[in-house]
Amino acid sequence: MKSRITILFTLVFFIAVFSLAKSKPSVWMQSQAAKDPQIISAVAPAIPLLADRARVSSNVIIELEINSSGKVLSAEVIEGHPLLRNATLKACLQWRFSSAEVARRTVRLTFIYPKPSLEGSLHIVVLPYGIELQANLEPPPETVSYIPVDYQAGKARCQVHRTALEIDKVKIVYGLVGFKAGYSEAARQLFPHSNKVYYGGCVLTDDSPKYAEVLYCRRCREAEAKWSIEHRKEKRYSTTGA
Repeated sequence: MKSRITILFTLVFFIAVFSLAKSKPSVWMQSQAAKDPQIISAVAPAIPLLADRARVSSNVIIELEINSSGKVLSAEVIEGHPLLRNATLKACLQWRFSSAEVARRTVRLTFIYPKPSLEGSLHIVVLPYGIELQANLEPPPETVSYIPVDYQAGKARCQVHRTALEIDKVKIVYGLVGFKAGYSEAARQLFPHSNKVYYGGCVLTDDSPKYAEVLYCRRCREAEAKWSIEHRKEKRYSTTGA
């Protein structure tokens, strides 16, 4: 009886050892597959001007899908401040990782944004890698849009000529501008949507845009050109256009 028990115990022991030894390679392979890929190049986000002025600080979590060559195929924002999401997403799409035999891999990154500094630059920590990126403010836009958000082509019309308003990109003029006498009144009555240029005020700074997107009427521009020819000999000027 004792010998049978000994044999049975020995058999169970060897079965357990064999099962454990067989499971080890599988566990090891899983830990290797779950290992984060190496970063080849990392692009720092450009901090939006509005986020900087609002002194926004936040953690932004991005999930990346990477192909076998290490290129980012897609990126999705999991959570984070709305003012920082797009900038982080845009930067992540330019990252490159080490290649692998796996067709597709997923990496989740956490960007830790501190409060903006007075120097205009930020040091962002990216987890799980623990790397630090220096992010600068995004450059001011060269073109600003003055197109209403509810604009629909063909529906917005000139109140004088009843023609459909179109979108155009025009130069912004800064400083005091001289208008010929009577121009302002003529503009209101004859060509309210000429918008050949956009007058941006007197102050020009490094952040001032150069161009503006505006709505204009073709017939208004023709009327303005006609008025200018008719008043080409007018020598009186005003900064208000009156």
